[in-house]
Amino acid sequence: MRKITIEGRDYDLKFGLKGLFTFESITGHSYEGKSTFDTYVLEYSCLLAFNPDAFTMTFDKFVEVCDVDEGIMDAFVEVLKDRNSLENQKIVKKKGVEKG
Repeated sequence: MRKITIEGRDYDLKFGLKGLFTFESITGHSYEGKSTFDTYVLEYSCLLAFNPDAFTMTFDKFVEVCDVDEGIMDAFVEVLKDRNSLENQKIVKKKGVEKG
């Protein structure tokens, strides 16, 4: 699990079902990755979901902080890439087992 520092506080930064469910609760729709706005809401949702007692920032404040520190979104993109890579490895292994 990655950690990220936002305004001097450390938070867990990860992606998972809790984050997706929080995203759906906030937006009223599933995440499709079609807009920049949704991607920022997804990161915000994941921070809320995986830091329930520690992350209390409003979305507007989160956007302000991201506007100053682009590394916040960059770190989340890396988390998503890592997750995607793991999922791809699982698919390849599964296909290998089915052919074997």
